[in-house]
Amino acid sequence: MVYVNIIASLVLLAGVLFYRFIYPKKKINLFVLLLLISILPIISIIRPGDYESGDFNIHIYRIMAFFDSLKEGIIIPSWAGELNATYGNPLFLFNYTLPYYIISFLHFVGFSFITSYKVYLGFTLFSSAIFMYLLAKELTNSKLAALTASVFYLFAPYHLIDVHFRATLGESTIFYLAPLLFLFLAKYFKNNKVIYLAYSSLLIYLLMLAHPLLAGIFIGVGILFILFNGIYNKNYKSIILPFIFFLIGIIVSGYIWAPFLIYSPYMYHFPFNGNISFYPFYFLFFSPWRYGFLFQGPKGELQTIIGYTQLFVLLATIILLIYRKFSIKINRQIA
Repeated sequence: MVYVNIIASLVLLAGVLFYRFIYPKKKINLFVLLLLISILPIISIIRPGDYESGDFNIHIYRIMAFFDSLKEGIIIPSWAGELNATYGNPLFLFNYTLPYYIISFLHFVGFSFITSYKVYLGFTLFSSAIFMYLLAKELTNSKLAALTASVFYLFAPYHLIDVHFRATLGESTIFYLAPLLFLFLAKYFKNNKVIYLAYSSLLIYLLMLAHPLLAGIFIGVGILFILFNGIYNKNYKSIILPFIFFLIGIIVSGYIWAPFLIYSPYMYHFPFNGNISFYPFYFLFFSPWRYGFLFQGPKGELQTIIGYTQLFVLLATIILLIYRKFSIKINRQIA
């Protein structure tokens, strides 16, 4: 697949250069270019059948049990009857379900469970790039900056590892929901329309449905974003309304996060007798396998580095800022 992706990247590059040669006076549509670039990391998912990964097979079994509950008319499933050696367990009280709903719908319209799963993983990559483009364009009012931000977001090593190596549905879903949340918040502070707060409230609910733990983190970041904009614009009254809509989203999603609190005393806590180990700090910057270009070790270890290109651009930006090489004023919201 390495060679396939290299060839696909070269074909795309050749196509762009050919377009510039045929239409030298025509500007390339950067959004269309982003759509073409977004196809590249999806190519490896198109392979037929299952593929080796961390959670792919586990989720397939869970989705099958989830789909069976939906067929029985249970709109909000809680019990996975065929799991736990057919004894069943209340898995869906504690496991994210938004991806399961979407994959179950794809299976309902005729796709196999495996194909539905892979279509959804491809969708998370594709849509995350689009929504990050829209968010960056809203913040910077620059299509080039939006393209750059979305490409870096799409090809962040942790993002690719989540989809290709771990095949984790919850975190992959967060990657396209989080930019939407901040997009609607940015639009509210720019246009002062309540409809965007209603969308934000819906996004809070969807984030909870996608991954309650990460949803809590992004809700916290969203609150900081609201506070910053209210203080930066010296409009303290604008802070109250977003908080109310955030609270509505949290309350509506209460049935998702409440079981973690209610049933915590009755849950089995697995005794851990081993030693907790931490990766060295430099592992954030360099992968120890194949001269730094392989992100998975021989025993299934995953290296979640920040990204070499991302670090280079960050370092270059800091240097340019120090030497005052930017001719434009940096928007404090972006910084």
